[in-house]
Amino acid sequence: MAPSRAVAAEKRLRIEGFVVRGHRDAQVELYDFAVPHLRSGALVPDETVVDGFELLVRATP
Repeated sequence: MAPSRAVAAEKRLRIEGFVVRGHRDAQVELYDFAVPHLRSGALVPDETVVDGFELLVRATP
């Protein structure tokens, strides 16, 4: 049985960065995939920039 749209819309996925040093073997594959997508705009980084340590709490979701 498929989940209702309300249940599906309620769920979300959050993926955060990972330690690159632990995945150096996949670095070329990542660049081959990500760089063209970043350049084309198909992959857009989601970033928040604040000026000042005192604003750090506002920058975190």
